[in-house]
Amino acid sequence: MTPSQPEPAPPDAEAPERLTHAQAVSDARYFFDAIEATHPDPYTAIGGKVAFHRRKQALLTALRPEGLSTVELGRQLSDFASALGDGHTFISGDAVRWNDPDPFLPLAWVATRDAVYLAGHDYADLDRKRGHRLTAVGGFSIETIAERIGRRLPAENVMGIQGRLIHFVRSRAMLTRLVPELEDQKTLELSLTSPRGRVTTVAIPFEGSSKPRGQWRAPPRTTLDFSPGKDPYETRFFRNDKVGYLRVGDMMGREGFEAMHRQGWGDARAALTRWHAQRDRPMPEDIEEALANVPSLIEATVALLEAMKAKGTTALIVDLRGNTGGVTSTFRAVCHLIHGDVAWSVPFAEHFATRVSPLLLDKYQTTLEEYRVDNDAPDLKLGDYLFGEDPPDATTARQQAVASWKATGMGFADTIDSLGSGALHTPARVMVLIDANTFSAGFHAMYFLDRLGAEVVGVPSMQSPNAFMEFTSFRLPASKLEGGISNSIQQLDPDNPTATVYPVNHEIDGKILARYDYDTQTALRWALDLLDAELGQ
Repeated sequence: MTPSQPEPAPPDAEAPERLTHAQAVSDARYFFDAIEATHPDPYTAIGGKVAFHRRKQALLTALRPEGLSTVELGRQLSDFASALGDGHTFISGDAVRWNDPDPFLPLAWVATRDAVYLAGHDYADLDRKRGHRLTAVGGFSIETIAERIGRRLPAENVMGIQGRLIHFVRSRAMLTRLVPELEDQKTLELSLTSPRGRVTTVAIPFEGSSKPRGQWRAPPRTTLDFSPGKDPYETRFFRNDKVGYLRVGDMMGREGFEAMHRQGWGDARAALTRWHAQRDRPMPEDIEEALANVPSLIEATVALLEAMKAKGTTALIVDLRGNTGGVTSTFRAVCHLIHGDVAWSVPFAEHFATRVSPLLLDKYQTTLEEYRVDNDAPDLKLGDYLFGEDPPDATTARQQAVASWKATGMGFADTIDSLGSGALHTPARVMVLIDANTFSAGFHAMYFLDRLGAEVVGVPSMQSPNAFMEFTSFRLPASKLEGGISNSIQQLDPDNPTATVYPVNHEIDGKILARYDYDTQTALRWALDLLDAELGQ
């Protein structure tokens, strides 16, 4: 199915504030057709193909004859996409997505799989309530709030709800959009349950605050002399150089932008321009200079492993907390630096299937004929699935990857090639820190390390092991609304097809949070303590 063409806006026009009925209907139909043409399975989560079309028809019928705003249409389409339970299919834009440009309420929460706890605040009425469990907001039970989040936002598992809940209950704009009954409230009631079961309800001003967290009455605690900064890749040592630490804040470092530019997918220049703008830096005209400005994950990892080797450091902590993704292939190179050819023994491609669609071909700037040749699939048609295959052995997998990186001019190819089958440095113990926001390519990094023998510490990821992946961008011509649609499906737990939560070796729960006094660095402190038992500290 090829998406039908909507009534277009003039080519150079800005996104209109309002749409005619015809424009709204045409854009909505384009959106539905694009989902059916691109998404690997848009039906099951909604209840089947008939249920999909029933919901689609209900949305089309409800579009007002007098027209509506672009934001209204975007929010309706966003609600439809959320029903797929797929974190890679969405409508973008601050007015459409669940964002709040205003200051948040001075509240800090921490979520586990089954509860949300107060971790910091700036209210006298909440003094001595750190660690109390949130049970109701504005008179609505936490279960009701969670259920509404599950209906309005894509959630692949319980952490997809818990991870968002802690943001909703500190944002007036997001909470009132979710619970319109609170719109006129000047104060917000919070019901909290103490560790001994005592319930307390307090009313706090329902407005944001710009006061820095460090100046709150009870700021979130951290007892380490270290807190991750803004740089995506940070390294250091703990425990008298016995433990190395690598923070991987995202999977879109220099290597990710380089892959876009050299492998010919997406718009590398536009992506680099955004990267520089976000940091108030001018975008160089020379794209190679622009690439050089972006921190390198490979360079950071090489520097740390070389220092660990020189110091005789035998334990490594890889911090993937807050890593929402980027380019997965880069991390295969990181794994080789740590494990050598063993890293390539982890099956991955065979767990993937990709839906061939017009949007997918546009993403890779190719034609169906070229895509057939590149994938040795001469009979492939639009709508077909391309099933991944892993190479027959680890050495072949590494050689094929290096050959591909060299052919496209990837800057780190020679570094990996120079190691041959060996690693740069292999620690005896590897610990991986994750949180709910360890997602997409960040989740894949955790998966690789886990399969290579690392121990995972934290709360589970909001990414399901069996999920839809790799969003493909689209733009609706009339409204100019943009978004993404998943174009592949992964089954990283094929023996448990209904599994939604990837298991964590050392999962943080209420008892662990209490042990570390609800510290913002609970995961790191626990990992260090677990290592201490073996390092003789």
